[in-house]
Amino acid sequence: MRNSSYYTNHLGIKVEFNTPNSPYTCNPIALRSFSTTAAVLSNKITAFTNEEIKSYNIELGIKGKNREETADNYDYLISIFETDTLASEPGMLTVNGYSLKCYINGFDIITSLNCAKIVAATVTSDTNCWYKELFTMLFTSDFSIVLDSEPITYQIKEYPHGYPLGYPTELAVKEINNPALRPTHFRLIFEGPVYSPTVIIGGHTYAVNTNVEKGESLIIDSRAKTITRIVNGEKINEFSKRNRESYVFEKIPLGINRVSYSNDIQKFFITLIDERSYPKWKI
Repeated sequence: MRNSSYYTNHLGIKVEFNTPNSPYTCNPIALRSFSTTAAVLSNKITAFTNEEIKSYNIELGIKGKNREETADNYDYLISIFETDTLASEPGMLTVNGYSLKCYINGFDIITSLNCAKIVAATVTSDTNCWYKELFTMLFTSDFSIVLDSEPITYQIKEYPHGYPLGYPTELAVKEINNPALRPTHFRLIFEGPVYSPTVIIGGHTYAVNTNVEKGESLIIDSRAKTITRIVNGEKINEFSKRNRESYVFEKIPLGINRVSYSNDIQKFFITLIDERSYPKWKI
């Protein structure tokens, strides 16, 4: 299976690997090795953590039509990575849809030919957490639909209002199924008009004490720990307006969760975000 992968530096410049038109290839096998550190109390293991800074060596290939083009492609690739290390701002490595915030901070040349080079590149991360958006659901006062889903295959029926994948009629209920290995982060987007938007997911209340007018939206991002209202393209920080009686960034529990909300909320979206210690081998 060909691994779909790319690197995006902190300036947003993207380099693709393993595509027909790209001069770069990536063998990400080493990234699928992982380890955790045992936390010990009174000579008993109490938990496992994955918070240490870790480095991996991955094999990158660089090719060109001739010596000069190969050298140019090599220099360009290093410049993309070095932009991050010089600024101490990590980029993002994505493999099969899973992304890791990291630096590529070293090259060790294995093979150097006129039209090809193979290097062992050092990937260093202080998060060691790969994440991927699993799917998004749209909820209205009348129904709920899956807009995008990779982990589960549904029989899709065309939906007349232009939403990306239509909707599976059997999911037109007000609940959400979290198929991940553990409770997941999420992105919750309310579209106005809605006042003091509140939704209960799996018995937990998510609420923000602010007004979202027509044409505006409110975004709760649990990974980034941000609450943002979008007004005419302008971002307004609404973190201080969060409901302090119920933690607004609480992860979504595993399994089927009931989703409750008042009928005056016309439309909102929930995106589940999976986190893993390594990018899944098969997607």
